[in-house]
Amino acid sequence: MNDYKPKIKAVTLDLWETLLLEWDGANEQRTLIRCRNLARALSKFGVQISIDQLISALKAMSPWLLSVWEKNREVTHLDQIRFIVEAATDGSVSLKEEWLNELSSAYVSATF
Repeated sequence: MNDYKPKIKAVTLDLWETLLLEWDGANEQRTLIRCRNLARALSKFGVQISIDQLISALKAMSPWLLSVWEKNREVTHLDQIRFIVEAATDGSVSLKEEWLNELSSAYVSATF
């Protein structure tokens, strides 16, 4: 008889919208702040995208995220930024590597 029991080394929990639900409209506020910040950062690089276009693209991201997560894959916030910009511009804007730090700060500053 095999008495080997694997040791659990770590446990992760997906808190957002799983264990912690927002009822106070914080998600909409965060979306607006995030999109304003992205529009401002992109304009520094000569890319003009309206806040409404960014909001639409961010909302369109949910089905994509679900399809990736169903495959047990991760999506970084940089992947999310790429998706949003591509969706908001119909693929006409290619992000440059040197933009990513600024865009990253703009995207995450709504939550941290």
